[in-house]
Amino acid sequence: MVSKEILEENFEFLSAPYIGRIVAVGLSEDGNAWRLFTGMGGRSAGSNNRYYRQLPDLNGHGDYIKTEVHDPALQKGDPSTTLYVAHRSRRGWHVASNGEQTEGICIALALGRSFEEGQRLYRNEGPNADYTARITAAVHVNGSSAIMGKIVRNPQCFDESIYYSYYLGPGCELSLNPGEAYFTATYDGKGGTDPDYLPPRKILLRGSLEESMDMLWNKWKHNKAGLAGKEIDRMTGEFRYAFRSIHPGRA
Repeated sequence: MVSKEILEENFEFLSAPYIGRIVAVGLSEDGNAWRLFTGMGGRSAGSNNRYYRQLPDLNGHGDYIKTEVHDPALQKGDPSTTLYVAHRSRRGWHVASNGEQTEGICIALALGRSFEEGQRLYRNEGPNADYTARITAAVHVNGSSAIMGKIVRNPQCFDESIYYSYYLGPGCELSLNPGEAYFTATYDGKGGTDPDYLPPRKILLRGSLEESMDMLWNKWKHNKAGLAGKEIDRMTGEFRYAFRSIHPGRA
């Protein structure tokens, strides 16, 4: 059981100087809904000139979320490196991530393959000297546990990646109860771009989806651009989104 002090310390990590992007997964207080969150941040004008956009899926899988450029006139550099599908669902699986792995992992799970197999399709983003860890969370609407993954660079061999996966729930390595969540970040929060190698951090997830969004958004102090939250009803499979943004009209 995680102590109150550790839970508070974990939550304070969101206030660190630079944590990059975040992914979180948890259960509503009544246990009736899964919640998935993605947050994007950056220190460059191009990274901050983004927002989460809700789009219809023409194949009947439900609306998905993609990052988009907020103001084309302000865009600097190639936007394609920071544009990706952040939330996607297929056949009861819901996946949220910080990069292009969202689609591949969701398809792999929908086809009955493992989360680990989906992760192995990808390596880190970016050049050898400045990898961005790929972080992902996944749940099945009827499942009793959640999965989180992280792909980070190998300090001894930049051409290789290290793959982590964590299972959260009853009887799993990381316990997950109603009203709790875990989050992970791309960077270690010390101001640079060194990866965060630590396992997901547990926090309390109180109130409604909107209240949870406010809690995360307000605690995240530095270099944030947007936050997207998703709530999935475990009985009906219906889901909805909520957003926060630094850009007017995007939340």
